[in-house]
Amino acid sequence: MANEKDTLEIEVKATLQGDAAFKSILSDLEKIRKEADKVKQSAAGIGGASGSIKSAATALGEVESAAKKAGKGVGEAEKSTESAGSAFTKMSGLATAAWAAAGAAVTAFVVDSVSQFMAFEKGMAEVFTLLPGISGAAMDAMTADVRAFALESGRLPDEVVPALYQAISAGVPQANVFDFMKVASDAALGGVTDLETAVDGITSVVNAYGSEVVSAQQASDIMFTAVKLGKTDFSQLSASLFNVIPTAAALGVSFEDVAAGLAAVTAQGTPTSVATTQMRQLFVELSKEGGNTSRIFKEIAGVGFKEFLAQGNSLQDGLQLLEEYAAKTNVGINDLFGSVEAGSIALGLTGQGTEKFTAAVQEFGNVTGATGRAADLMGETTAQSMARASAAVNELKLMLGESLAPALAQTAEAVLSLANIALPWLASNLNK
Repeated sequence: MANEKDTLEIEVKATLQGDAAFKSILSDLEKIRKEADKVKQSAAGIGGASGSIKSAATALGEVESAAKKAGKGVGEAEKSTESAGSAFTKMSGLATAAWAAAGAAVTAFVVDSVSQFMAFEKGMAEVFTLLPGISGAAMDAMTADVRAFALESGRLPDEVVPALYQAISAGVPQANVFDFMKVASDAALGGVTDLETAVDGITSVVNAYGSEVVSAQQASDIMFTAVKLGKTDFSQLSASLFNVIPTAAALGVSFEDVAAGLAAVTAQGTPTSVATTQMRQLFVELSKEGGNTSRIFKEIAGVGFKEFLAQGNSLQDGLQLLEEYAAKTNVGINDLFGSVEAGSIALGLTGQGTEKFTAAVQEFGNVTGATGRAADLMGETTAQSMARASAAVNELKLMLGESLAPALAQTAEAVLSLANIALPWLASNLNK
C-alpha cells in the first residue's frame, strides 16, 4: 500500500522532472488501474485474492491520486515559475531603478558638498579681508574654529560666517571673537532669533557703552530680560536699540534702566521701535541746554540731568521728581515736555505705569545667567537636536568638498588653458 513517503516522492519527482514526465507517469498509472479493475471484477469470488487485488487497486488509486496532485503541483510550479520570472524581472527593474536613484543621490550629495565648501571658502576669504596681515596659520586656525563652533552650536556655516564677519566688523577682537560668538549664539537660541541679529544687537550695546561698562554677556542677559518682561523680542530690540542707546550711554543712563523702561512701556502696548524713539526724545529734552524741560529739571534737582545721574541716581528717580513737580503745579507730566514722543513715554513710566517700571527695575537688579538658562532650555528641544544633526551632516559635506576641491581646481585650470588656446583660434578662423 502506498504510504506518505511514496506519495511525497512522486510529487517531488513529478515537480522536478517537469510536465512531460508527469503526463507519461499519469498515463501508465491509468492503464494499470484499468487492468486492476478487470482483475478485481473477475476474481470477485476468490476471497483472499480479491482482498489482495483490492488492496493493490486501492494502492494504485492512491498513487494515481498522488500523481494527479503532483500534476497540479507541476502546474502550480509552472505558474509560480512564470510569476517568479515576472517578479524577478520586476525586481531587476526596481533594483536598476534603485541603483540609479542611489547613484543620483550620491551625485547630488557630492555636488552639494562641493558647492557648500566653495561657499564656505569664499565666506571665510571675506572674513579675512577684515584682518589685514593675518597669517596662513591663523587663517587655518580660524577656519577650523568656525567649523567646530558650527558643530557645537548646531548652526550651519552659512549662518556662522556672516555673523562672524559682522562681529569682527563691529570691532570684536580676533583674540576672543569666538567667546563673543558663543554668547551671541546662546542669545539667538534663547531669544528665538538668528545669529546675525543677536550679534547686531549685542555689539550695538557694547560699542555704545564700552566693553568695560557692559560686557557682551551682560548686554545679552539684559536684553533677554527685557524680552521676558515686555512685549518685544530679541529681533525687535536688536533692530531698534540704535535709536536710543548712543544718547543714553552719552548721558550715563544705565543699560539696565533703558531696558527696564522699554520693557515697561512695550508691556503697555507701545511698539519697540516707537518706544526707543520716544525714550531718545525724553533724554534729549532732559539734557538739552537751554530747553524748557532741562531748565525745569535743573531747578528741581539742583543739577542737570547728566550730573544727576553721575551722582548715582537713576532714570526713575529723575522722573519721580518731575512727577511730583507736575502734581504741585497742577499739570500733567507730559506737559513738561515739548514733544509728544517724550511726553508719552514719561506718562508710561509714571502714574499708573510706575508700578510696572518699578517692578522691571527691580528685576534688572539680578539678570546674570538669564541668557544661559533660556539657551539651556531651548537646547533640550527636538528642533535643536535636529539642528545639531544637520550641522554634523554639513560638516561631512565640507570634508568631502574640501577633499575634492584640489582636483576641481586642476580641472578648472585645464579648461581655462584650453579656452585660452581655443578662443584665439576660433576668433581668427570664424571670421574667414
